[in-house]
Amino acid sequence: MREIDIAGARLWAFRMSYAGELGWELHGPRDAIAAAYDVLWAAGERQGITDYGSFAMNVMRLEKMFKGAGELTNEVTLPEADVMRFVNLDKPDFHGKAATEAAIAAPLKWICVYLAIDDDGVDLGHGGEAVLKEGTCIGATSSVAYSPAAGKLLAFAYVDPAHAEPGTALDVVIMGDPRPTVVLAEPIYDAANEKPRGCWGRWYMAETIDTMRIVADKAAEIVCLKISNLGGLSKARRVRDFFVDNGIPVVAEDTWGGEIVTATLSHFAASTPAEMLVNTTDLHNYNTRSTGKPGPRTASGRLFASNDPGLGVEPDYKSLGEPVARYGVAA
Repeated sequence: MREIDIAGARLWAFRMSYAGELGWELHGPRDAIAAAYDVLWAAGERQGITDYGSFAMNVMRLEKMFKGAGELTNEVTLPEADVMRFVNLDKPDFHGKAATEAAIAAPLKWICVYLAIDDDGVDLGHGGEAVLKEGTCIGATSSVAYSPAAGKLLAFAYVDPAHAEPGTALDVVIMGDPRPTVVLAEPIYDAANEKPRGCWGRWYMAETIDTMRIVADKAAEIVCLKISNLGGLSKARRVRDFFVDNGIPVVAEDTWGGEIVTATLSHFAASTPAEMLVNTTDLHNYNTRSTGKPGPRTASGRLFASNDPGLGVEPDYKSLGEPVARYGVAA
């Protein structure tokens, strides 16, 4: 969290995202938001910025197993909402501490669970649907939405704790139709929570550094971008464009490689504005074994990208050896 200036206004920037991937939330005076939006939109057009709505946000937060207003109400306790991992009872005091301790000591009346519900392609539910166990109502949903990633409806529900174990088979009644349902243990999208820790907006060298913070703090005069560490050409290009747009020159690099990697580097470097490229490296000339032909050309201290289709290099499969994996469409 930090204060930043956008369009002449002071805003709070929170490094968080309700959508489940790396992002920001900006908080500030109401009359400053429209101007901030316009500035961010103009800056993001080159990166393909787009709007999305609250229904899309609701789907994304359910795919990430993030609770919302339907789950976090004053009608339930923190243990019932299953959010005690966010509570530090070692603090001397805080508002609601005594009530929370009392709730922990008492038997749970219900508990919030995460559900996957079979989809019929027609009716989606709206929250408040009955949750059944062998025909008996044991709770109700609090949020429901269809998930394209799961191909099912996802929901939160408050149910009898006796039926909250992951893997428990239940039914949820949607428009009078009991749908097969299962209690889930983890998010259906990015369960390891890796995406919020690193994407195109991050620069990896000795440690992970936020590119936006580098720019905001004026922390670097030059940055070295290693394509493999950034996740490939597309992600490296977006990082490079961000730095270039903010007037920071780049070094086009990679962790190591032969002709194939150097060919990638040569095209990456050639597509960088000349005045913003510090240097690149002919990695293949440091190796004794070839990975492809003909490879990028070097002359008079310069590296030249091929004009041939693709990267302009034909892999030497004999030199590369047996593939570590094969991918394709099943017959």
